[in-house]
Amino acid sequence: MRTKIHASQSAFSLVETLIALGLVGITVTVLYTSFVKVNDFADANRLHTCAFEIVQARVDRALSVRPFTPQNGSDPFITSGSNSLTSDLMLCGTNTVSLGTPCNETVNILINSDALATSGTVQAVVSGTLTTLIQNASIVTGGTAAASGTVQLRSVNINLNYLYRGRPYNVQMTCLRAPDV
Repeated sequence: MRTKIHASQSAFSLVETLIALGLVGITVTVLYTSFVKVNDFADANRLHTCAFEIVQARVDRALSVRPFTPQNGSDPFITSGSNSLTSDLMLCGTNTVSLGTPCNETVNILINSDALATSGTVQAVVSGTLTTLIQNASIVTGGTAAASGTVQLRSVNINLNYLYRGRPYNVQMTCLRAPDV
């Protein structure tokens, strides 16, 4: 015995089809905006990593400058002709570095932006201001009269400020440099 199927029961109605298409459209829209936001976060994090590496490289330069023996008159943190940190290690570009005076320079940070890539690899450039401040952080040691003296330390503060998509970012590191001897 066969039952007859009426035309109104044999397929989806137009209303059911439109509701299903609407739900699919909403889902696709939400997924697309989520992927765009995740890509924006990835770009910002990639940029922050590059900025961090620039600042870390400057800290490494400050910690590796030799000879730093101020008790013997060799202090590369004080600009004095050829015996200067700027000429030896380019800690502050072509600018003069002196104790207690901040040095500003503009740097370009390259990021590989997936959002800008159309064919191959396109580099997005973000400019920032790199500030280097070298300060005297010497301490006087105590103890007996024969063992007391001053330890010549230098505090190097490196700060990179940049603006990306309308938001300010900052990477800052500070290190202390003790004499080699």
